[in-house]
Amino acid sequence: MDNQPDPIREMEIHTSKHLSYAEGWLGLGNIREAEQDLNRIDGSCSTSPDVLRVRFDMYWGARKWDEAFTVGLLLSAAPKPVWQDAYKLARVGCKIGNRRQAYDALKCAVRLAGKEEIRVLCLEDKDLEPLWKDIGEIP
Repeated sequence: MDNQPDPIREMEIHTSKHLSYAEGWLGLGNIREAEQDLNRIDGSCSTSPDVLRVRFDMYWGARKWDEAFTVGLLLSAAPKPVWQDAYKLARVGCKIGNRRQAYDALKCAVRLAGKEEIRVLCLEDKDLEPLWKDIGEIP
């Protein structure tokens, strides 16, 4: 029996710990501490969707729209996209004035979640106001 530490397991524990800390700091509104914990996550794990989602939320909370947009693009390229990530990308796309990317992200969210569910959500979201007149055109 080999008692050597498993480096992959060690990295998972390290990532999970700092991701949890970052989420906690965000919950307390401490963006600086959240960023410090996210930056402690090793490079190979730092691009996992879970880490990117927390990083997006951190940038959103800090009102760093360009950085949030960049992270949103990375999330949209994930192998298994989820509608919430596409929706967030649409919101931040509107914030930075990139209506085309925002519209494309919204189309992706609709494809993943269903038109009626997203339509109602969008019409209640002031961040998506630039797209309100286009929502009915989304196939």
